[in-house]
This record gives sequence, C-alpha cells and structure tokens, in this order.
Amino acid sequence: EFIAKWEKAWFAMAQQYNGDKKAFFNQMIELIPQLMEEVQGFTLETWKSLEDHFPEQTAAWKDNEERLKQFYEFIKSLPKQDLAQNPEA
Repeated sequence: EFIAKWEKAWFAMAQQYNGDKKAFFNQMIELIPQLMEEVQGFTLETWKSLEDHFPEQTAAWKDNEERLKQFYEFIKSLPKQDLAQNPEA
C-alpha cells in the first residue's frame, strides 16, 4: 500500500510538472517530509514486508539510516523560498 501510494504520487507529480524543473523540485521538496514522517511510523511488520519484497532497497536504507535522518532534518530546516530560488544552494 505504501509503495503504491508513493509511486502514484511521484508519477502524478512527474506528469504534472513535465518540462518545469523548478516546479517539479519544489513539489518534491514539499513531499519529502511527508514521506519521511510515514517511514518513521512503520511497524516491525511493515519493515518485514518491505524487506521481503525489496531486500536491496531496505538494506541500503539500513546501511544509511543516520545519513537519511540527517537529510530529513536538513530538508525540514531549509527555507522553502530560498531553495525554490536556488536549488543548488
């Protein structure tokens, strides 16, 4: 359910902002905290299911868990308007 929801969201966003990179990245920035909040709420059963279906991806997640948490905190701390003006900042 989680995978299907986010695949659908990312695909819809890619279609909606096709050709408008700035709008696409702005929307990505908006969705990342929501995605991370959902991931933080996963139960052990959910993680087990993801590990069974996506072993390489979940292994990469576990191997980089601290970096991903730092990235999440970084994204949350960014002023949205500045990032929209200069995505490379």
